[in-house]
Amino acid sequence: MKLTITPTKEDYYEVARLGVFENKKFKTSIWFQRLTLPIIAMLLTLLSKPIIPKNVIVAAAISVVWFFIIPYLTKRSMSKFLKKQFELKAVEKADFLTPYTIEDVEEGLLATQGDDKYKLLFDSASNIIMEDDYIYFLQQNVPFDFLIPSHAFETKEDFNNYKEHLDRRIQIELRK
Repeated sequence: MKLTITPTKEDYYEVARLGVFENKKFKTSIWFQRLTLPIIAMLLTLLSKPIIPKNVIVAAAISVVWFFIIPYLTKRSMSKFLKKQFELKAVEKADFLTPYTIEDVEEGLLATQGDDKYKLLFDSASNIIMEDDYIYFLQQNVPFDFLIPSHAFETKEDFNNYKEHLDRRIQIELRK
């Protein structure tokens, strides 16, 4: 099956956002940020002599607000940063949004963009993201993003069938 894909900045932005927000290190960092201020605030309040109940209540209130606000602020600033980076990349690199074709080959996929060809081997992909609207393969040392958005297909059902097809092929390749 040969697919012709015309990517958009929004496609790349959404995949990057998913990749960052689902990353284990990012999630760990968010939890560390969430817990640091409340722990320090409560320790300072409880270690002070004499312990003033009003200070404990204020520290607890600030800690609760911080615990719920910091993930929102971090994700919002990261989203703005990613969006800005893709806007800059689209301006600086003219072929960034050039249409390309992807076709199945033995052990992976072959992408053709202009005169350039890029091969993805399923067993060497460092990251595979299959979401509701995107399929994304990241392979180290390959200067091409294997991104397959759902809008490249006629219907959502066709996209889901293709996802299942790729998933079966990936499982077969990984078992070899």
